[in-house]
Amino acid sequence: MKVTIVGAGIAGLATAWALRSRGHQVNVFDQGPIPNPMASSHDEQRYHRFAYGRMSGYSSLALEAGAAWKRVWEALNRDLYIETGVLYLSSKEDEDILRSVDFAEHNGLDTEQIPQQLLKTRYPHFSIAEDARAFLFRQSGILLAERILVSLADWLRESGAVLHPHAKVVSVDHHDGTIETLSGRFQADAIVIAAGPWTPSLVPGSEVLQPARQISLFATGPARLAEAWRRSPALADLTVSGNFYATPPLRGTRIKLVTDLPFYGNCPDDDRHVSKSEIEAVAALAAGSLADFKDYQIVGARSCYYTNTSDRSFFVRRIERSWAVSACSGHGFKFGALAGLAMADAVEGKMNEADTRTKLEARISAPE
Repeated sequence: MKVTIVGAGIAGLATAWALRSRGHQVNVFDQGPIPNPMASSHDEQRYHRFAYGRMSGYSSLALEAGAAWKRVWEALNRDLYIETGVLYLSSKEDEDILRSVDFAEHNGLDTEQIPQQLLKTRYPHFSIAEDARAFLFRQSGILLAERILVSLADWLRESGAVLHPHAKVVSVDHHDGTIETLSGRFQADAIVIAAGPWTPSLVPGSEVLQPARQISLFATGPARLAEAWRRSPALADLTVSGNFYATPPLRGTRIKLVTDLPFYGNCPDDDRHVSKSEIEAVAALAAGSLADFKDYQIVGARSCYYTNTSDRSFFVRRIERSWAVSACSGHGFKFGALAGLAMADAVEGKMNEADTRTKLEARISAPE
C-alpha cells in the first residue's frame, strides 16, 4: 500500500516505522523540520510508568507498551530506555497509589514502600515531608524522547520511506486519500493523521481535542548532589498542589522539572517563549520537592502543547480512507510504539475502528 502520514511526532513516526517494516510505501509530511521541535513529543526525556491508580486502563496499556518498545529497539539496534524506577510521594489518604501498588502485585511487578527513616539517606536530593508515604515502582523509567524521534527518522530514510519536512498539509480529502500541501497534492491508498494539537484543522469531529500549554524546565544541581542524581529514580511528588515531577540527568540529558499545573494558552501556533511567570510557577514547586533548590541553576525552559479530551483517553477516528489518532496529555509518548503498531494494523484492515479505539483508548477507570 501507499500510505501518507501527516505529522512526524512519535505517533506519526512510529506508525511510519510499523508500516515500512511491513513493506508498505510511506510518505511522512510535517509542517516543520523532522523531527519538529514544536511537536508535542519533542523532548529530552519522557516517563515510562504504569502507576496510574484509578486510570487502570493506562496501567495495562503501559505493560503492553514495553513489549512494543523492545521491537523498536531491535529495529534501531539501540536501546533508548533507562529503567530508573519512579519514586512516588503521596499523602496518607491517596487511594490512587494504593491502587497502583495493588496493580503491581497482581501483575508481578516490583514495588517497595520505603520507611520514612530511610528516605533522607537514600534520597538526599529530595525534600520529603514527614507525613509523606513513599513507594518505589522499579519497572519504570525514562524514554530518551528526542533521540528516539531522530533515530526513527533516520531509520525511515535509510529504509526507503520519503520524509517531507517543511511541508504543511493544508487540507485532506478523506474520500480519495489526497492531501494538499503548499507545494502540491499527493494521493495515497490510506492516510494517517497524527498531527497532535493541529488535528482539529484537518479532521472533522476532532474538536474534542483541546490543546493545552505545558512547561518544562531543565536544571543543573550542585556538585555535592551529583552522585545522588546519577543513581536517582524519577520523582513523582503528589503531595503538592499541581503535582511535581523530576527526571534524573542520564546519558547527557539534564534534570527535567515539570508539573500538572495548567498554563494559559490553547493555540499551538502561539509564541513558544516561556515567560518569567511560567518559570517561577514550576520553580516554586521544585523548591518544595528538591532539597537545597536555591543551589540549582535553571539552564533551559520549553513549552509544548498537548491534546486533551474530557475523559483523558486517546482519540481514534476513521473517515473513509483516513485514520486519525491523538494521545491525551503527556501520557502519549510512552504509548508511541504501541500506537504505531495498532495504526498499522488498522490501515491493513486487521482491526476496524471500534477495535482500534478499544485497543488505544484504554479503559480509564478501574472497576468498582
